[in-house]
Amino acid sequence: MKSMCWTGYRRMLPAGSHLGVVFLCAIALACRGHFAWGENQTGKRPNPATSPMFQIPHGLAQPSQGTTMSPPLPGVLMEVLVTQGEKVEKGQILAVMDNRVTQSAVKVARVEANQAGAIEYAKYELALAESLLARLTALEQANAGAEYELEEARVRRDQAIVKVRTATEQQLLAERKLEMEEARLESYNIRAPFSGRILSIEGVAGTTMGPADDLLTLVCLDSIEAELHLPLGLFRLLQEGKTYRLRARAPVDREVRGRLTYAAPVIDSATGTFRCVFTIDNTDQSLPAGFAVRFDLSHPEPADAMASQTTGTVPNHP
Repeated sequence: MKSMCWTGYRRMLPAGSHLGVVFLCAIALACRGHFAWGENQTGKRPNPATSPMFQIPHGLAQPSQGTTMSPPLPGVLMEVLVTQGEKVEKGQILAVMDNRVTQSAVKVARVEANQAGAIEYAKYELALAESLLARLTALEQANAGAEYELEEARVRRDQAIVKVRTATEQQLLAERKLEMEEARLESYNIRAPFSGRILSIEGVAGTTMGPADDLLTLVCLDSIEAELHLPLGLFRLLQEGKTYRLRARAPVDREVRGRLTYAAPVIDSATGTFRCVFTIDNTDQSLPAGFAVRFDLSHPEPADAMASQTTGTVPNHP
């Protein structure tokens, strides 16, 4: 093959050309390097899943959930209710914006919503109008009442019905206004979207902040995700949902188990890899986040199979 390449290119160049000699030497070296890369000392092509030629880069074990929170609306940060490193529960109030004006509005709306006097007064008027109409109707049937008095009593009864309906609608409107003010008051509370730990606090009480400002960072360490780009030799071997061995670097420096939660169906032909995401159980939070991790190429089979044949499994903590 190398002699054919040499002879073919030599015929294409004019005799005595020094430039041609240099060009032919470069082609020969490139061909030699190509064949040396494709074969090892035994004359066999390397295994893409185990060869040191395919060194897997480090992936980073990051928290499965993490967010940097900001105030939902501009205003003065009134109070921060947590400290760095503190564990919080989902829905817990972490900080409060200045809400004194809204608190007053809620109190006013609550008083209006609890006012039932207008409805009661309208009902008494309706009862009186119905009683008067009943008496005049009885007199009219006995030919002892005037027609205009009976008609006037009917109008008063109808007006009383409208007053009751209006008072009821006003009461309902006051209750909806109270709900709106309470919702506005709640918007001044910054609550934890999930259970986790406060990683850092950037906001300072008493300063003016807005949606573009970072208030605090919350992370969940109950599970850790490691994203790795693995060689194509493992594409047919790995199965989503199975648990595999991973080698954690400092400060963990040991084997951990990660469940393959996602294997990208699209490969990167330029690097000869495909993207995988492994989830490492860290319910006891014995593992820190941010350590480097590699896929264990010496044991590419699922760790579940071996664990099922033993009396115990290898946990993610010492």
